[in-house]
Amino acid sequence: MQVRSPLREPARDIGVSHAAPGRHFKDKRSLLNALALVGYDRLARTLNGADGPALPLEPRLTALARAHLGLARDNAVLLELMYAGKHEPEAAEQTAAGVDRTVGGRNE
Repeated sequence: MQVRSPLREPARDIGVSHAAPGRHFKDKRSLLNALALVGYDRLARTLNGADGPALPLEPRLTALARAHLGLARDNAVLLELMYAGKHEPEAAEQTAAGVDRTVGGRNE
């Protein structure tokens, strides 16, 4: 499996050069941190949309697992980025908050 740059496809999708995102962030790490935070927000929305609090535990967990796996399948590079731990120290608090909103069950 070939892993593509996380910047090329989104840049192409919005009709800009693959170098354009770099002009809006102080460095590559800042851009990757921002992408990771977007990924955590997307994962939180996906899980919230799949959650059925009224369901019994097993079907509820199954629905959540399927939603997570579907997002992972369709966005493998993004999830790899999210979980790679390549975050600058200044983003650690934001990243922790993103993780907490996603898997910690708290919405801010």
